Amino acid sequence: RPGGHGDNDIWQAPLLPPVKPKPVSQWTTLANGWRVGKAVNLGPVLNSSAYDSGPSVSADGRTMVFTSTRGGGQGEADLWMSSRPSADAPWGRPASLGASVNTEGHESNPTLSADGLTLIFQSNRGGGQGGDDLWVCTRRGTAEAWGKPVNLGPPVNSSTPEGHPCLSTDGLKLIFKRDDKRGSKGDLWMSSRPSADAPWGKPASLGAPINTEDNEGHPSLSSDGLTLVFESNRADGQGSFDLWMSTRAGATKPFGQPVNLGPSVNGGGNDGGGCLSADRRTLYFHATRPGGHGRDDIWQAPLLPPIKPKPKPPSTKPTTKPKPPIQELSKLDVRWASATKPAETKVAAWDFRGAAAELAKLKFKEKDLTGRLARRRDEVDRLVKLKVKMIERISKAQP
Repeated sequence: RPGGHGDNDIWQAPLLPPVKPKPVSQWTTLANGWRVGKAVNLGPVLNSSAYDSGPSVSADGRTMVFTSTRGGGQGEADLWMSSRPSADAPWGRPASLGASVNTEGHESNPTLSADGLTLIFQSNRGGGQGGDDLWVCTRRGTAEAWGKPVNLGPPVNSSTPEGHPCLSTDGLKLIFKRDDKRGSKGDLWMSSRPSADAPWGKPASLGAPINTEDNEGHPSLSSDGLTLVFESNRADGQGSFDLWMSTRAGATKPFGQPVNLGPSVNGGGNDGGGCLSADRRTLYFHATRPGGHGRDDIWQAPLLPPIKPKPKPPSTKPTTKPKPPIQELSKLDVRWASATKPAETKVAAWDFRGAAAELAKLKFKEKDLTGRLARRRDEVDRLVKLKVKMIERISKAQP
């Protein structure tokens, strides 16, 4: 090959053995049943000496868009993108999304659609409704350039700042942060639409227990819509901002009481910008802590969803149908059985003529018994004739 010194040269290549799964003892189990592993830094290829934050990863796990203040951009904060050939490969060197998306202002906190073709982000560029608005741009394919961003407009954007968008997997729900009029705190709001090409509806606050008197932001909704990860500086955290998780029983149910992700993920500084992978097995986030390469770095932590209880196996015991209850005989049945007993006794002894004589003696006033008697007389008469024929055949057959 080129770069050698002769016809056949000796070369070397580095190898890495397979990564062994973490033992169960390194997992922290949360109160809601989720398990969280120890966070690791994504390294110097992705992270820089500046601020790197707010990651959003495509559903196939191969594209990440995030915010960075590193050099080589268009403004104070820009959107950058990193790619990799597979979901378990290391991330490649990031590239700025360029002047088609970034401006001289502040672009940050992106969310990628599941197919990687729609990008919604926060920007303070001109032409918006307030100081910071949500903007959207699209592309035709994952190898194509992004188109010109468009302001999402009202009712999503308002005169107060909006940011930290999160687009659901089906593209029909948008959760985002909206600041109050003073800009001193932010809550999480959600807007919905009936289809991917329909306009967004009027947003509604997620309310308690998600929102508090403190600051909530950077939401990430799981692919099944049942788990919400977000950042908050509420009490009982590990640092100034922590990552919290809330779950719900169904897509139309309210979210339950949030739980802190604990010291495996949260440190003593700022932890936020969470992004759940499509398979719910990885949480990407930014953090300010020792072991990083800059001021804010992007980290990841393994997750394990709650273990669903196994369904009970079907019973192997034979099922016996309950016997129907014995019905009491009616008065007419009792009278019929008593009156016809002599005749039926003769029928059992093959004395059909005697049975016919006994039936001839009977009379009933009730229509039901009269009809029953007529049918029984006909049956016994046929038995008399049948017996006569059988006797004749036997006589003829004898020598």
